[in-house]
Amino acid sequence: YEQEIRQLVELYPLGQIMVETDGPWRFEGMFSGRMTHPEMIHHSIEAIAAIKKEDTVGVYERVLRNTEEFYRI
Repeated sequence: YEQEIRQLVELYPLGQIMVETDGPWRFEGMFSGRMTHPEMIHHSIEAIAAIKKEDTVGVYERVLRNTEEFYRI
């Protein structure tokens, strides 16, 4: 939801993006008052897909592959 992060998503190739939840802490903005939780990555994936004009399932798959490659799992 932060414009700075949205701009980074626009700039970086999908093959270099992973998602995570920074927390625990309480959000501001659209998630105001809520604690961070891993389920929130779904919102991130949907936003990335919209910004990149890509299919959501394809973004899930690519981000999963990025994570597996990064952590060698």
